[in-house]
Amino acid sequence: MSAAALLVSITVLKCVLTVLREGLVAYASGMVQHDVKTRLMQSYVVAPYAFFLEKKQGKLSYDVLVAASRVGALIRRVPQLLAELLKLVAISALLLLIIPVATLGILLFGLGYNWLTQLLSRRVSYHTGKGRAMAVVEQTTVVNEFLSGLRHIKACVTHQAWLQRFDQHSRAYRTLYIWDAIWLAVPKSLMEVTAILLIFMFMMVFRAMNPGDVTGSLPLAGVFTVALVQLLPTLNSFGRIRMEVSRTGTASILMS
Repeated sequence: MSAAALLVSITVLKCVLTVLREGLVAYASGMVQHDVKTRLMQSYVVAPYAFFLEKKQGKLSYDVLVAASRVGALIRRVPQLLAELLKLVAISALLLLIIPVATLGILLFGLGYNWLTQLLSRRVSYHTGKGRAMAVVEQTTVVNEFLSGLRHIKACVTHQAWLQRFDQHSRAYRTLYIWDAIWLAVPKSLMEVTAILLIFMFMMVFRAMNPGDVTGSLPLAGVFTVALVQLLPTLNSFGRIRMEVSRTGTASILMS
């Protein structure tokens, strides 16, 4: 009964802290979005008329409604990143005490995965994110200009040209969206394949070290496998957050 009461208490405390954490993170994210949007609107209000002649209406709308929201939404990932980092350190420390050699293999695997995600972030995710942002800007510009000049466009029967412009930018966004989703899935897939190879190599090493006692290495192999399975989501989260930061960085550049 005491153990059951302790388990219930810990579960309730975990749920309360989880709700509190999500509330605090949402509050911080909402405050950032509100502050960025308000500052942008204030800069628009006091800007001279020549400023609006040089800028596209869709670009200005994108900065306030889309780019600012993405910057604020990224704040929600920070607590998750910190939690995953603590989990990574704890599991790595435990494995260093139990299986030092296998732990070094995991660390090398993590470094290789980090290098891969960094490469994809710089060369792929950043450029696709920038292209998607520009496509959204162009689509918003077309829609705003079409609605503003709707009477003149209807009178001159030029609506097909506007439809073609919108379709062109929409197709560009669709292509970049598909490629971005594909590249996001590449690190995770490579990570899973590499993890299986690491487990296989680990078993072969233990078999070579203990040829007459294969079953004796099964407990260590089990610990290694469980730890690796626990680390996979952590490494995947790091990779995805890195690529999301690269995409969000394009929003910040477009806002400047």
